[in-house]
Amino acid sequence: MTGIDHRFYEKELPDEKDLVVVEITSIEEMGVYCSLVEYNRLNGFIPNAELSVMRIKSVAQVTRVKKIEVVQVIRVDKEKRYVDLSKRAVDQHVISRILDRLNKSKTVHSIINSIHQSTNADVDKLYTSIAYPLARKFGHALDGFRKALLNEADIIEPLGLDANIQEALMKNIHLRLKPQPVKVSCQVAVTCYAPAGVNAIKEALKAGEKAADEYLRTPQVDGKSSPAPSTEIQTIEPVEVKVSATPLYTIEVTLIDREKGKNALKTAILAIQDSITKNGGEFDIRMEPQVLQEGSTPQDDYREDTDEDEEDEDEEEEEEN
Repeated sequence: MTGIDHRFYEKELPDEKDLVVVEITSIEEMGVYCSLVEYNRLNGFIPNAELSVMRIKSVAQVTRVKKIEVVQVIRVDKEKRYVDLSKRAVDQHVISRILDRLNKSKTVHSIINSIHQSTNADVDKLYTSIAYPLARKFGHALDGFRKALLNEADIIEPLGLDANIQEALMKNIHLRLKPQPVKVSCQVAVTCYAPAGVNAIKEALKAGEKAADEYLRTPQVDGKSSPAPSTEIQTIEPVEVKVSATPLYTIEVTLIDREKGKNALKTAILAIQDSITKNGGEFDIRMEPQVLQEGSTPQDDYREDTDEDEEDEDEEEEEEN
């Protein structure tokens, strides 16, 4: 981690039963020592009995030095500032969510550090005046930053920051959190053996393009179309229908707002279905609207290691021995 370290959350120590992220620092006879990544590298310890629900021959089967782990707090010594932890108590289904939280916190920390470097403001004061208040209000400071992209006046100005701090903050928010375009796509099967034939198919596909285009031109208020159409479309590439392999057709659009893109394609699907069935044709959805590609993710994101990978590595080591 670059810059000045600092705990990511307002409370100085985690509470019992909290899920936290640690980095394994050493493996000893009685257990595993680690540092709490989110709490300014606070020292922690995982007893051998808390490493796994299964019997293990060696600690190397379940973890290794420098590995990132999600663990649960079982005891907190506030005087010694020491934490006992459990790996076995963690529900595997929540690991991804906790790692996502960590990556969001790392992005916030990077922004705070950048402000510190450009203004020489104290990091602790920046957390106290920016990150912690936004976390209380929005659940996470990064969620507040994202809202500030569209509404600086209501989100950032109430914090009462100095002008140079606010300017540096917004500069970093726009630089690091600028929305990336995504491609939204779906696939439909359209056939017509009635007299209208190919002309009916062409008419239906054009109707789908037109419906999606009109949806994108219409401002949405609380999920409903506003009566005043907009001349601006927040798309990078227009809605397009392509032949995949007759009778399959792909409909796609590239834009910033993924949900609006999905809804636009759903509107196109309904228009195509309505048009082709009126002309005696048939229609089927082969792939629902979904995001195909997104902007790049930070290179330093933590990723979840699978147990299968570790088992494969252990088996390979045993075979070599």
